[in-house]
Amino acid sequence: MADFEPQLTKRFGLKDSHTLKTYLETGGYASLKKLFTMTPVQVIDEVKASNLKGRGGAGFPAGMKWSFVPQNTGKAYLPGRQRRRKRTGTFSDRFLLMNDPHLLIEGINLRQLCHQLSHRYIYCRG
Repeated sequence: MADFEPQLTKRFGLKDSHTLKTYLETGGYASLKKLFTMTPVQVIDEVKASNLKGRGGAGFPAGMKWSFVPQNTGKAYLPGRQRRRKRTGTFSDRFLLMNDPHLLIEGINLRQLCHQLSHRYIYCRG
């Protein structure tokens, strides 16, 4: 198996990993800075080229899923909205929210700008 650097958990264990200061010091929000120099289609193509996988369990390529969204409509695929089923990953994602919340915020904003959406939501179950 090829060596790789974990991206989702790379800040876990750092002192103050949840703070904006730590996120910026470790390269956080660099993707958003780059996004402002690209068109939405270029961003989707770059995500496709990166072979980034979704976190839904099936390992479906995120760039492929993003390319299915019609451009300039203000509408996007909203996981869980079309299909009402139990989201087993919601509890495990709490570690990401507790240790590296800015990673989630950066990802949400990247997708929002890519699909030209006007709203972003973070659902936290009690």
